[in-house]
Amino acid sequence: MDQLLNVKELAAYLKCTEQTVRRYVMAKKIPYHKIDRMVRFWLSEIQEWIKSGKVKKCGVKNKGNASLPVDEEKPND
Repeated sequence: MDQLLNVKELAAYLKCTEQTVRRYVMAKKIPYHKIDRMVRFWLSEIQEWIKSGKVKKCGVKNKGNASLPVDEEKPND
């Protein structure tokens, strides 16, 4: 059974901040669905997104082969 996640739950799953998840949504870099004004994420779509390699490598904080986004601010030029 697929699970529907909110921003906070997805941030915990990806080991990043809620702000990072919101940035990905605003930039349309992550699969999401809007229900009224709420943003939700299907776990299966997020897992596919990670497997597809469309995840921008900002850094890695986990010990596996998966590349998950983490907060790493870079100054704007």
